[in-house]
Amino acid sequence: MRMEKLPKGAKIGVLGGTFDPFHLGHLAIANAAMDTFKLDRVLFIPSGNPPHKPAGKVTGKQHRLNMTKLAVADHQAFEVCEDEVNTEAPSYTIKTLKHLKHQYGQAQIFFLIGADTLWQIPTWFEGEKLLAQFTFAVCIRPQFTEAQIMHTMKHFKEKYHADIRFFKLPAMDISSTDIRRFCAQGQAIAQYLPQSVSQYIIEHALYRV
Repeated sequence: MRMEKLPKGAKIGVLGGTFDPFHLGHLAIANAAMDTFKLDRVLFIPSGNPPHKPAGKVTGKQHRLNMTKLAVADHQAFEVCEDEVNTEAPSYTIKTLKHLKHQYGQAQIFFLIGADTLWQIPTWFEGEKLLAQFTFAVCIRPQFTEAQIMHTMKHFKEKYHADIRFFKLPAMDISSTDIRRFCAQGQAIAQYLPQSVSQYIIEHALYRV
């Protein structure tokens, strides 16, 4: 990583996920957040052993790490963090963010999530502490009304003193689940992926039945 080049008081966006596979929607979220919040860097964190995913249902973490690295290689402000991949312990978000906060204490960390994930945060491992201690940058998607989101934000601010901010993303009909299904069915997937990721999937015969 090139994090040491960041200025004092930098703003760092953190986007975690299984990235199985990494697709253009992930890049769109990072770009939109960077533009909205004037982020200095976006840090992508592939989960190593996600506790919410059944064993054997996630592609090997080295493949997912490799695809993430390929996807962001040409983006100067994007970085990949291997912390979760390099441990056998479950990948808990609060532990990762606390580590980053300790490492880059003068930076403001924006945890990037989709609106559909916001409602789930209190059910995560130490989710209440997560809401109380970190800034959440929530991507608004068309399927959620502004009233729904504002209600949730108000509730979390009152209950957890959460710092929640929003940014918008154009409608994108894309998901890793669909891409894996299309691939297994022999359908074209290149239009949903960075070219380097599409080539990697072909070379390693991923997502085939």
